[in-house]
Amino acid sequence: MAEQREKIQDYHDIYRQLREKLKWKLSDRRIIMIIASIYVMNDRPFSLERFLQVSDRIKKESGFFSPLRSYLRFLIAAMLDVHFDNAEEQFQQLLRLYKKMTDGGFSRGSFTYLSAMALLTGNNQEHVDDRIRKALLIYKGMKKEHYFLTSTSDYPLAVLLAEREEGVEKILLDMEGFYRQLHVKGFRKGNDLQFLSHVLSLDPERDMQELVRRTDTIYGKLKQSGMNIKTMHYSDIGMLALIPGADEEIKRIPQLARDLEAGKHFGQRDVSIKLAIHFIVHEKLKESNLVETGLTAAIETMIQAAQQAAMIASIAAISAASASNNSS
Repeated sequence: MAEQREKIQDYHDIYRQLREKLKWKLSDRRIIMIIASIYVMNDRPFSLERFLQVSDRIKKESGFFSPLRSYLRFLIAAMLDVHFDNAEEQFQQLLRLYKKMTDGGFSRGSFTYLSAMALLTGNNQEHVDDRIRKALLIYKGMKKEHYFLTSTSDYPLAVLLAEREEGVEKILLDMEGFYRQLHVKGFRKGNDLQFLSHVLSLDPERDMQELVRRTDTIYGKLKQSGMNIKTMHYSDIGMLALIPGADEEIKRIPQLARDLEAGKHFGQRDVSIKLAIHFIVHEKLKESNLVETGLTAAIETMIQAAQQAAMIASIAAISAASASNNSS
């Protein structure tokens, strides 16, 4: 557990640096918590100077009314910084992908930038135009099935789902199948359940009934552990369900959430629970014995996409409250 303690310490250290520097620009501590976790879970050494340089470049090159002049620029800066050594150059590519998406029918806004980031960090850079078209068809299918639930916050998940080789109709059938079966199990209808169905749909190989059973079992165990599990945690539960043996780690999550909180994020236990689950998934992905349980390279890539999807769902849940408060 020495590595886990080290990561928790890194998380708190990054949070402290960001909080001290950005407290007047970024008042929502939940966004700072997510940024700190992005660095830790991507094993990227944090440099405050480098991070600020990237975020300042984004602000400088964004229009006055662009969402990139708000809290979003800090999230984008972190994601560029952890994935690329030439983050400022990659920002230009992000803008090109954003334009491709808006030219292709996506609305302008924060979640289209996050979708462009999903494209930028995706595995297939050769057929990006095809993926954009497919993602838009998936999104329109979501909107047709759940008109009042589906919004631009579903854009990034549609982009991630567009990586699947199956046709749009099959992907939509899978999502709707998960949505309906999980509701029968007692999961509450709404956008969080839709996010969960998206995460589970990232795995085209696993039997739907088995995934529904695993998701329901994990949900029950989390509630039995004494944690206050809410609908906002649905997507994180789905991510756990995709990991072989992850249900055995549930007993560690309450303490890990407390360690992540450690008195510094009073009142943010919900986010600490989300991040604790992400830390567990990150740890499981690094275990070599997962290969023996059938976690092939393709499935590992899928779970990483699921982790990205769950993180995007976290950002979506927090964004509405932050957007009006952080326009510095």
